[in-house]
Amino acid sequence: FFYSAKMSEDSSPPPTTEPEKETTDIVTDADIEEMSQKVLNLQEEAARMEQMVQEISGQGKTTALTPLEKKSTDERSVYVGNVDYTTTPEELQSLFLPCGIIERVTILSDPFTKRPKGYAYVEFRDKSAIPNALELNESLLHSRPIKVVTKRTNYPGMGMRRRRSSRRGGGGRRRRAPSYRYQPY
Repeated sequence: FFYSAKMSEDSSPPPTTEPEKETTDIVTDADIEEMSQKVLNLQEEAARMEQMVQEISGQGKTTALTPLEKKSTDERSVYVGNVDYTTTPEELQSLFLPCGIIERVTILSDPFTKRPKGYAYVEFRDKSAIPNALELNESLLHSRPIKVVTKRTNYPGMGMRRRRSSRRGGGGRRRRAPSYRYQPY
């Protein structure tokens, strides 16, 4: 809003069209009771929302497993290979349900394309279900023979030694010139 009218030298405010009303609001006990009830309702709703946020954030947090817990989990799990891309975790669960009580079914997917990678892991509650699950090796799921083996424990750094060098004709031992503390000549 921009006012560009020239004001007179006495600088009196422009006349208003509405007469000013002098009102006095009287607050009754009923109004106070109604407002306090609204405040209580809002506080209860805020407490419920805070509890829901804590429950949701608590579900997202995963604690890091100790090596012993990780080994125990791996001993109770099987790897399922050659899984069809349209297979759901519920279908795998129904296939492995006769073997024992299932804790978790994980179908891994590519992080970029969001498509399944073609293999899954099934974790059982106890180790006694593993031999029963291994009997399902070469059984058909979506008319594809699946591969069921025990899950191996992944050790960090083990795969680095087996990589081949990118040099052509590599495979030989790389020789370096000896490092001298002084110039030889």
